[in-house]
Amino acid sequence: MNVKHSVLTSLLLVFSTLILAQKVSNRPHVYDENVPINTAEEYKWWNLLHYSIDITPDYDNRLVSGTNVIEFCSLETGSVLRIDLQEPMVITKVTWRNSSIEFKKQNDAYIIIFPKKIVKGKTEAITITFKGHPPVALNPPFDSGWDMGDR
Repeated sequence: MNVKHSVLTSLLLVFSTLILAQKVSNRPHVYDENVPINTAEEYKWWNLLHYSIDITPDYDNRLVSGTNVIEFCSLETGSVLRIDLQEPMVITKVTWRNSSIEFKKQNDAYIIIFPKKIVKGKTEAITITFKGHPPVALNPPFDSGWDMGDR
C-alpha cells in the first residue's frame, strides 16, 4: 500500500507541474507594453528600462545637483522624448552618445529632441544633468535639533 501511495503521489507531482506550467516566450517583454490611448506621443514610443541617479547636496547654498542616466528601449521609431521635472529643479544639459543634444522646457516637462530617429527595438541611454534649490520642509519627518544652515 505504501509503494502504491508513493508512486501515485510522485505521478501527481510530475503531472501537476506540467499542467500548471506557464508558457515561456522567446520575445523580449519590453514590447508587451499597453500604452493608454490618451498618452502624449513623446511618451508612447519608448519604455524605461533603468535609471541611475547621482545627487550632490550643497548644504551651504541649499542646492541639489546631479545626473540621471536613463536607459530606455524604443517601442516604436521616434526622436522626441518627454521627461517630467517640476520646479525648482531644472535640467541644465542632456547628453546622448557623448554629445549634448537639444532640449526645451514645456510647463513641468522637458522635451528632448534627438538629432536622428531612434529605430524600433533599439536600447539607448541619455544622461540628464540637473540642479535646483528645493524648499525647506516645514514639518520634516525627523528633527534632530541639528540645523543644516550651521554646517
